[in-house]
Amino acid sequence: MACALKPVAVTDERMERLPPGVTAPYGHACANCARAKCKCITREQGNCERCHRLGKECTPSAGIRKCGVRKPSIANRRSRLEDKLDDLVSLLRKEHTAKPQSTNISMPEQFNTANSQTNAAGCWINTPVSTGTKSTTTPQASPASNGNEHLDDGETLFQAEDMFSNFRTCHLGSFPFVRLPISVTKLKSEKPFLWSSIRAVCTRNPTRQLNLGLQFKEVVGKEIVDGQRSVDLLLALMVYSILLLSYEVSRGYYFARGRPYLGLLCNLIKTLISDLRIDKPIEDKPSLLLLCPKPFVFYEPPKSSEPLNNEGRRALLGSFVLISLTGPLMALRIEPMRWVPQMDDSLEKLSMEEEYPEDKIIVAITRIARVTSEALQLTKRALEEPDCAESLLLHIKCLQTSIEKEKSIMPIEMLQNKIVSSFIYNAEAVIYSAALPHTIPLKPNHPYEFRRIQYLHSCLQAVKSCLENFLSISQSQHIGISMIVWTQFSHSLQTLYYLCMLDYPGWDREAARATADPVLCMERAIVIFEQMHADMGIEDDSVLTRGIQAMKMTVPVWRAAVDKSTSGSTAPVGGNMAMMDPTLMEMPDDVFADIFGPWS
Repeated sequence: MACALKPVAVTDERMERLPPGVTAPYGHACANCARAKCKCITREQGNCERCHRLGKECTPSAGIRKCGVRKPSIANRRSRLEDKLDDLVSLLRKEHTAKPQSTNISMPEQFNTANSQTNAAGCWINTPVSTGTKSTTTPQASPASNGNEHLDDGETLFQAEDMFSNFRTCHLGSFPFVRLPISVTKLKSEKPFLWSSIRAVCTRNPTRQLNLGLQFKEVVGKEIVDGQRSVDLLLALMVYSILLLSYEVSRGYYFARGRPYLGLLCNLIKTLISDLRIDKPIEDKPSLLLLCPKPFVFYEPPKSSEPLNNEGRRALLGSFVLISLTGPLMALRIEPMRWVPQMDDSLEKLSMEEEYPEDKIIVAITRIARVTSEALQLTKRALEEPDCAESLLLHIKCLQTSIEKEKSIMPIEMLQNKIVSSFIYNAEAVIYSAALPHTIPLKPNHPYEFRRIQYLHSCLQAVKSCLENFLSISQSQHIGISMIVWTQFSHSLQTLYYLCMLDYPGWDREAARATADPVLCMERAIVIFEQMHADMGIEDDSVLTRGIQAMKMTVPVWRAAVDKSTSGSTAPVGGNMAMMDPTLMEMPDDVFADIFGPWS
């Protein structure tokens, strides 16, 4: 605070002390010179030169002294700050009392990105959700709660717990890529993205499911564009993709419009894994660019200083299985994920620690998927480069040895698991299907020709085992089966149809149909799906009913073609890929049309 202005008179004595001919310093000029803002030069007689020249009376001026600003003490500043904080807290309490806390997690406000942040090295670290005026976390239900409290708009605690339990018991059994917390409220507060995707998949109300799917798409799109990266978002996209054909999805296409959209999801998953540096090694050395003789002018690449935990390991392995198998089997235009040393480390850590019983399943199917991915890439290369086709027959033996090695190290309970068995049989079918004539065209009497017939018989047994395994799965497992198992069933069914249509020297089509009839397998699948539809009581316009309708339209076409082929009529050598499923192409936007359509 500034003090009062005090006038200070300049006396004659102060003027007299100045030597003659000297300009008076600041504050010592006479009143006339100070008013005129001129120099005041003293004389021997005591007056100044200007007043003497003008004939004026030289009187001293009354100066004004200004005191400095007095700084408040530390105690006063602390007291004022405390008063401001008290006022702010009081204001927040009044607003909180006036407006009830919002708990709608289906809207974009529920996605608080603070719960999963990234450090400077790019590794994700889970942190508690911050609290504030816009907090959307739901308080824990008290023991006396009756379950009728609303977690979301029109959704009770009982309904949320039912969806949570259904997802844990049904869906994760076929593809355990994530470990869920013990309660739905904890999942909602820790991983809102994952919970939103689970709700969209497990909700049975078609209208509500459609709205939840649209809201999820909008929020995820905004997060991706804004550059937000978190393991929560990665797991949500994996649920979104893996459960594409869930029987729970009443409308089935609330978020997908066929293979292009699924390819987009797979590419987003690959991008998130790369941005989160889950597939990168721990960098404890400086950048190699520092060794350059020129000055370092680029930013040093981010380092992964935090070791990967089991949650990140499951997500990494699950993403590899999803992208490496779904892309080639459904003819998606995406590059498969490369096998990196971090995946070997993840397999070893999950196998040794045994933190979660279902970790054995994700480890087993990842080992099998690695061999399957190699077989698919070799087959693709043979189709693109005919000069390399002959060498593919040599690789089949090596791939067969690899799959037998993986089976030998698996425990007995894993070999008896229906999901793991589906991956094993599909891997064998993919390996041996590389010997099909349209993949490896050989000249007559080629030295490797005798191996082709042997591999075709092995392929026939593999697809038969895969189909029998799929049709023997219990209804409870069918309800939550993943899209990967669906693609394996589709691939085996169409490979069997191709073998029954194959007209090749030394190949018996009638014996192939007697071993496994593709028409009978499809009819058995229709009966199983119709029984499931009746027991579940879902609406007629669902993914399940669309799949049943598509297969019913395919049965007469396949039966006529197979009957004609096995009755002695001549079919084109190598089969007719255009005849495989013409009716299903009438539904190009439906998911079933993409899976059961031609996979060539």
